Amino acid sequence: MMSVLDIESITKEDVKDREAFVSILGGAAKHLRHDLLKEKLEYETLERVKLISNSKQFNTKYVRTKTKLFYKQQKFNLLREENEGYNKLVTELANPATDPETSVNNILKLIGRFDLDPNRVLNLILETWQNYLDKSDFFLKLIKLFPKQEGSLCSMLGFTFGFYANDPEGTPDSLFKVAAFLIRKNVIDLHELYSHLGPSFDEMKAQYNKTLNNARTTAKNMLTVSLNKEDENEKESTKDQPKGEIYTANQKVKLVIALIEIGCWIEADDMIQLLAPYCVPSDPKGREVLFDLISWRIHEFYKSCVNKAIRVKDVKAIKNDPQVTSWDGFSDLVLTPLLRLGPYLSYSPILFTKILRIFGKYIEEHKDNLLGDVFAGQIMTITNDVILPSLSMVSFSYNLTALIWNYLQHFPYHLRYRLYAKWKNESYRKNPLLIVTKAETVQKSRYILKRLTKENVKPFGRQIGKVSHCNPCVIFEQILSQIQRYDNMILPIVSALKYLGLLGFDVLSYCIIEALSDPDREKQKRKKYRLRLCVDTTA
Repeated sequence: MMSVLDIESITKEDVKDREAFVSILGGAAKHLRHDLLKEKLEYETLERVKLISNSKQFNTKYVRTKTKLFYKQQKFNLLREENEGYNKLVTELANPATDPETSVNNILKLIGRFDLDPNRVLNLILETWQNYLDKSDFFLKLIKLFPKQEGSLCSMLGFTFGFYANDPEGTPDSLFKVAAFLIRKNVIDLHELYSHLGPSFDEMKAQYNKTLNNARTTAKNMLTVSLNKEDENEKESTKDQPKGEIYTANQKVKLVIALIEIGCWIEADDMIQLLAPYCVPSDPKGREVLFDLISWRIHEFYKSCVNKAIRVKDVKAIKNDPQVTSWDGFSDLVLTPLLRLGPYLSYSPILFTKILRIFGKYIEEHKDNLLGDVFAGQIMTITNDVILPSLSMVSFSYNLTALIWNYLQHFPYHLRYRLYAKWKNESYRKNPLLIVTKAETVQKSRYILKRLTKENVKPFGRQIGKVSHCNPCVIFEQILSQIQRYDNMILPIVSALKYLGLLGFDVLSYCIIEALSDPDREKQKRKKYRLRLCVDTTA
């Protein structure tokens, strides 16, 4: 009410009303709160009732106080704004005290003395940690003791990852190692940080589908016969393109790699399951760390289980990661990483050989009771998803084929044929690498069969044997298709079959049975006659 009367009396021209209001206010001021009057009344009125000595001085003081409260910067987060304070902070972090508590006290003193932004200080601690990874234990204790809001550390790391996502040079590996160390020590939550990493799941899925379609287009162009010179030049150019590898230079994959390197396989596997298929092993560094992980876990078990040694450099040790000591441990520690590798096991022939020898050892010891054996069933699963697809990507290795047959021969034929059926009809469709590999094998098979005659059975029969060691399903499909069209091809092909391996003969028997079981019997009657003639000649 006093405030309204004050304004009304100032705006009126009648001086008597103004004087009357001031007189009343002067008497009432003794019974009212002075701070409330100073807040509501005009400066001139306050001066006349002697609540303030000078209205101009009071106005100046009020403006300064308001500026200090609302407009003056309280915390400095840019290095150039408070270079002395941040210089002392960097010096303290680069030469820390032996006791983390002492360092935290020194940092807090610098924050109070130079009005440093605590979030910027925390960010500088993380940046310094990236340059001193050998002092990870010290910086971990420092961050735990540093006062901060809940979730601020994860948000700050996410902001840093977002900054580097648009950097042409990419995100530094040291940042992933710091994040992995914090995840391992349960300082930050993996799934909370996952949402800050790029690219998004939809972008990765779109990239995977694009790579898959590119591989199919490349395979189609390789098998298309064209008389147009321009089309031939286009086909030549597609040969130089990457063979269906998934582009995975993203932050999620690099964080998985960092987690595996420090022995956090469980957290890494949780993250792998959220990514596109074979996203990690398609990255060269990703498959290398998976090779190192499996090699480390089976190192001692392989030496005790298999008498044959492989001369290689020392296996890279992974801290805080267990090693296999029994068959149960092999099932728990090795089978899942192998499934994550998939067909990319072919990039490590040494590890491939070790795994096959271990499988052969187990099957040899338990060959009398394979149907009810859990681990034998797991071996069949690994063979279906990893071993046979990886064999398809190896260049003519009879040794690996012999090792596979060494344990597959002990399984019943119906289980082996089920493996061959999935290998032939499913595996070559799921992975971009295998799509292109199948097209290359078909192309090579057609080249051999076009030139195979009775006179050159020996050189071209050897080539058929080489191709059949790694991709028997593909070349046998072409061979059976050829002899169903031309009777005169039966004898040369049968003569060339003597160069097949034992696994090749087993796969051939499956392919023949599959061809004979074609449901369209009337239409394929003549072709089946030729096929039976080929079987009789082979026998």
